[in-house]
Amino acid sequence: MVTRVVPEHPKSAVGRASILVGKAKGTSEELAEARAVLSNFRSAHAFPLNAVTVTVRQKALAVNPNAVVAQRLKRLPTILDKLARIPTMSVTTMQDLSGCRAVFESVQEVESLVVVLRDLPRSRNRVIRLYDYLHADPGPKHSGYRGVHLAYEYGASKAEYHGLRIELQVRTQLQHAWATAVETMDLFSGSELKYSKGAEGVIRFFVLVSSLMAHEEGTAPVPGAEAPDTELLEELAALEEQLSIVGRLRGYAAIVGDQ
Repeated sequence: MVTRVVPEHPKSAVGRASILVGKAKGTSEELAEARAVLSNFRSAHAFPLNAVTVTVRQKALAVNPNAVVAQRLKRLPTILDKLARIPTMSVTTMQDLSGCRAVFESVQEVESLVVVLRDLPRSRNRVIRLYDYLHADPGPKHSGYRGVHLAYEYGASKAEYHGLRIELQVRTQLQHAWATAVETMDLFSGSELKYSKGAEGVIRFFVLVSSLMAHEEGTAPVPGAEAPDTELLEELAALEEQLSIVGRLRGYAAIVGDQ
């Protein structure tokens, strides 16, 4: 049973709280109040997120009974960190404040779910935008990230949640493995590879891996890594010998497994 937290503040107030927290300007009481406003806005997404995830799970399992579907709200500390990095951003414009994810075995299954959800008749939770990071328009991100995102806007039975947005990420198992490895490296090394921030060699390593995966899946290569597989593999091997990234990831996995 999802706890129904409703939005207590207009979006204009959430926007002001975002700027206040992002720029860290104000008294301790003002900043505490602003964080409380942001926390409420975040928590209010739980109900519409669950509503969208129910539909996504039903349609995903119809495509492949082994599909993995999960949902999550972005953690408040992560939101606050993002505002500190981008002080002009408002939480109201964060596409991934709340999101669900569907993971499939193949690109064809990813495409099948996207078609079903995009054209779903009589759905009051609208897909307002589609971001295709697999194919040529716009294609993979420069970081190497690949997948398809659908931005939803809640418009179903509970009027108090109308206009809240939910992001759906649809990936293959290969794409999800890559994203998980990047998140792991960021967590343990303090880098921000998902934003192409970190050691140049490490960034390049994950770009090469992603482009090789794209070749395997028959989708668009990562910008700057369009060379044939043999060349990409040769460069990747040299980076691994120099940086031992696979070894580091194995070590991080062992640390997590021991906890």
